[in-house]
Amino acid sequence: MRIGIISSARSSYSTKRFIETGKARGHDIRFVHPGRVSIFLRPEHSDLFVKNVRPRQIDAVIPRVESGSNPLKLAVVRQFEQLGSFSLNPSHAISIAHDKLRTAQVLTRHRIPTPESAWVMNDSEIPKVIEKLGGTPIVIKVLSGSQGAGVMLAESEKVAKAMIEALQLAGHAVLLQKFIKESAGQDIRAFVVGDRVVASMKRVAQGDDFRSNIHKGGTAHPIELDEHTKNVAVRAAHAVGLRIAGVDLIESNNGPLVIELNSSPGLEGIEGATKVDITQEIYEYLEEEVNFSELDLKEQLSVGKGYALLEVSVQENSPFRNHSLRELHFADRGLHLLRLSRSGLTIPFPNAEEVLGLGDVLLFFGKKLDLKLLREETNTSS
Repeated sequence: MRIGIISSARSSYSTKRFIETGKARGHDIRFVHPGRVSIFLRPEHSDLFVKNVRPRQIDAVIPRVESGSNPLKLAVVRQFEQLGSFSLNPSHAISIAHDKLRTAQVLTRHRIPTPESAWVMNDSEIPKVIEKLGGTPIVIKVLSGSQGAGVMLAESEKVAKAMIEALQLAGHAVLLQKFIKESAGQDIRAFVVGDRVVASMKRVAQGDDFRSNIHKGGTAHPIELDEHTKNVAVRAAHAVGLRIAGVDLIESNNGPLVIELNSSPGLEGIEGATKVDITQEIYEYLEEEVNFSELDLKEQLSVGKGYALLEVSVQENSPFRNHSLRELHFADRGLHLLRLSRSGLTIPFPNAEEVLGLGDVLLFFGKKLDLKLLREETNTSS
C-alpha cells in the first residue's frame, strides 16, 4: 500500500515511528511536507503536486496536523481525500478537534461527560459566567493549542478578567471551564484506535502546576482503565469523528470527564510509559479499513427465517425523538438495536443513555412481526 505521512517535522519521534513501522510492514511510505504541496482546483479535474511532481495514487494518508498549526495544512488533507485517498482521521474531524469550543459543543450534544464550560464575548458577562461555573479558581483555555499551551488557572475573578482581556486583546477567543479540584495536577491520556483504547497512562504535574502535560515537565505511568472510562474515551473520539485520538480525561467525584481531544496525539510519551507499540496497532487498523470492502448487511447477511433487519429514521414527529434508548425499551419488545447513525458518525450498540434526535438512523434486528409493528408505529406518527 502507498501511504503518505503528512507532517512538517520529519525528524519528530512520532513521524519517524510511522515511517519506520510502515516500511517494516511492507508499505511504500511517502513523507509529505504540507509546505511543499501545491493544489490545483479545476471544475473538470483537481490535482495535487509535491515539490512540483504529481505523486502516484496514494492509497491512504496519516495526517500529523497539530492544533494551532497553520489551517492551510488541513487543506492538504482535504485535497488527498478529494483525490480518493483514505485519511486515517477525516479532515472535518480534525477541524472540530482543533477548536476547543466546537469540540465541547459536539461532546455535550452527544452527552459525553465533560467539565461545565462557557464561552462569552462581552466582558461585562464574565463575573456572571464565572459564578455559574462555580466561582474561582477557574480554568481559561484559548480555543486552539496543544501540549498544555494556552491553558491557565485564574485564582480570582479579578485575575480571570485580566487574563481574558489580555488574551482577547491578542486576538484569542477563550473558553472558561469549571475547575475540578479533586483532579488538580493529574489527568489520564487514553489512546483510541478505532473502537478500542489500546494504551493509557496517568500524567502527574511537576510542582504546583495544575497542568500535567509531559511537555510541561509532568511524569507519566501506565494505568489500566475500567470499562466505563474506556467507553467514555471511545465515545468521545467517535462523537467528533476521529478514528485515532488522544483523549484526555480527568477523574472527578462524579466519574471520568473528557477535557480535550487530540487528533494527532504524540507517541513518545505514551509508548515510553506503557511500552505498547502503538504504531503497529494503528497500521493494523489502517490496513483493515482500506482493504476491507464494506458489505450491505441487508443484501448479504442471512439473518434466519422469520427475522430481518430494518432501518428507522427519526423524523420531525417521531415518537422516539428527544427520548433516551433506555426510556424506549426496544429490547423489551424483542428489538435489537445494532447501530445508531448520526451526522456521519456510526455508533455500534449505542449506550442506553443516548438521546435520539432529528435525523438519527437506527438499524434494528428482530422478528419480522415485531419489526412490522415498529415500522407501522413510525409511519403512523410521520
